Amino acid sequence: QLPHALRVKFQKISQIGANRLGSLSGSYLTGLFSALVVSPCVTAPLAGALAGVAALGDPVMGFAALFLLGLGLSTPLILLGATQGNFMPKAGEWMNWVKTSFGLLLFGVALLMIERIWLSSWMLML
Repeated sequence: QLPHALRVKFQKISQIGANRLGSLSGSYLTGLFSALVVSPCVTAPLAGALAGVAALGDPVMGFAALFLLGLGLSTPLILLGATQGNFMPKAGEWMNWVKTSFGLLLFGVALLMIERIWLSSWMLML
């Protein structure tokens, strides 16, 4: 977690942005905080696309690849915003199963990473 002083400061700025929704400054603050949240999620696919575009060296193909990447990443967000979340599934027991499944998958990835530096029969057992 962030230190308490920073959290309070960011919450105040966020509240100012929420109070000014629809105005230019409110839209700017909302976009700023959205970019801070989304940027770690977009960095890896964008780096991969840029590496592919750089290897091709074709500006038209590069434009098309980056445009389609942006379109593919933004379409679910646009649909979610346009429907105001009405089609989102409700939380329930199925969500606990999903969380457990993804937790086990992440544990497996961690074991694969550890296996690269620590190879033994214990890793096979885990």
